[in-house]
Amino acid sequence: MGTDSEPNVHNGGVNLHPYTQEIKDYIVAQHNYARAFLTPSDAANMRQLKWNEALAIEASEHVNSCVFAHETEDYTYGQNLMYGNPQIDKPTVDRWIQAWVTDELSPSDRQGTGYLDLDHASAVLWATSYYVGCASNLCPKSYLTACNYYTPGNWASSAQAIRQIALKYRLLLQRHHPKANSSTNNLNSDEARTYTCSVCAEATSISDSYAYSNTR
Repeated sequence: MGTDSEPNVHNGGVNLHPYTQEIKDYIVAQHNYARAFLTPSDAANMRQLKWNEALAIEASEHVNSCVFAHETEDYTYGQNLMYGNPQIDKPTVDRWIQAWVTDELSPSDRQGTGYLDLDHASAVLWATSYYVGCASNLCPKSYLTACNYYTPGNWASSAQAIRQIALKYRLLLQRHHPKANSSTNNLNSDEARTYTCSVCAEATSISDSYAYSNTR
């Protein structure tokens, strides 16, 4: 097996908004738990994500502007954004995954008939991605967070495959975590290893997702 390629990022600086090692490890663990939820029968080629500091530095520079928008340059990574977190701790990381994956693919949520409905989940669940790097900046009203993923998924050309993954994921939620079907009765962290945590993203939180390098 060859050596994994490194993300082609446009920085050489330092992380302006570093996390503790504990938070880095937790971000990676929660992403990988969400990904492992589809394995082995539903996503046999799912790779384990690892932390990548270059992606984290890129995310740091991005959130430093406190602008909730994606870069317009032709970067070669996927990205999820989140705005509306009061602090950066483990429950906050749970909320990111809740918003990006569980809520987006929940059977009780919108059905995701088009790939644009699945952008956030696709960034987290793309099987061949193997690096993640995130950063958060305390902006005037709340934290702005960016998580970058390498390699990015090509949602536009793989919409049908993504819809199939979404359907399988929803069926798994129904089969293994039936309470997740109710937005008012989500599983708590003990029942679902904190992945489908009981504390959902606040109503004031907003998120966005994008994949660079002509993937959409």
